[in-house]
Amino acid sequence: MTEQPAAFGMSNAVSYAFAKRERRFVLLRAALAFLLINALIYGASAYLMRDAFADYMAWATQIAESGGLASGTPPPMPPQSVLNAVPAALLLGLLFLVLMAVYEAACLRWLVRGEAGGGFFGLRLDADAARVLLVYLTWVGVVLAVYMAMIVVGTALAFLFALVRAPVGLFLALAPLLFLGGLIFVGVRFAPAAAVTIRAQRYAFLRAWAVTKGRFWSLFGAFAFILILYFVASLMLYTVFLFTVMGGAMAALMEAGGRPDPAAIAAMMTTPEAIAASLALNIVFVVLYQLTLIALFGVNAYAASAVQPDGPLPAK
Repeated sequence: MTEQPAAFGMSNAVSYAFAKRERRFVLLRAALAFLLINALIYGASAYLMRDAFADYMAWATQIAESGGLASGTPPPMPPQSVLNAVPAALLLGLLFLVLMAVYEAACLRWLVRGEAGGGFFGLRLDADAARVLLVYLTWVGVVLAVYMAMIVVGTALAFLFALVRAPVGLFLALAPLLFLGGLIFVGVRFAPAAAVTIRAQRYAFLRAWAVTKGRFWSLFGAFAFILILYFVASLMLYTVFLFTVMGGAMAALMEAGGRPDPAAIAAMMTTPEAIAASLALNIVFVVLYQLTLIALFGVNAYAASAVQPDGPLPAK
């Protein structure tokens, strides 16, 4: 008798990435490799662009001290070093996007196909990574398409409201909700596109629509649960940090009527205790972010894997 697969559900989707498998620490090794390469890229870029960053901070301080745009005086042009660094910043963004595609491909190979290893702790710049990168670029087009569709719908809705003389405030409240709702719906329906692509071993963005058919609310609940948990945990961490490390600085800020001595605040923030607490906070945030990211990968992998595990994906 053939064992029937478990029913598709929100709890299974949330926990899928962390389910016990035959090999351990596959995702941990990929995450550590991702963080190491990411740190090397940003560390090298920060060193190479250190002069541009210093010039930018001096320029921003000059604008702030002059009153900014509120002063009515046009702000000075950015230093030439800052302008020269723009292409490097764009290249940095592209490198991060490629690295992210390589990382997600490594995680999804394990979660969807059960394949691990190869490359640098599983990170490989291969066909899977290229397909995931193509999925990312497709998402740009999808967001633009939803935006254009909402403009058309919003224009029609505005005409209708004007025709029936409905309150303008009601339209201004409904229009953003309509756009957000459309973006969430399309986002959830196509969310497993990268996982479906990894499973099919070819670009299969549109097939995600069939994979998520009848499963919108389970997937939406899983994504919402993970993201809400992340934001609540982040808020708690920031609150603890503010009250334990920034307590003295906040008190000084209140006593000075909102205009404290910057040197005094800087001195408070550069004590060994404050530096250690800031470092610990950043480490905890990195761990929290990686757990959240892997959990989201897991939801998408679950959606792609829960459809006929031993058979073909549904046609688009």
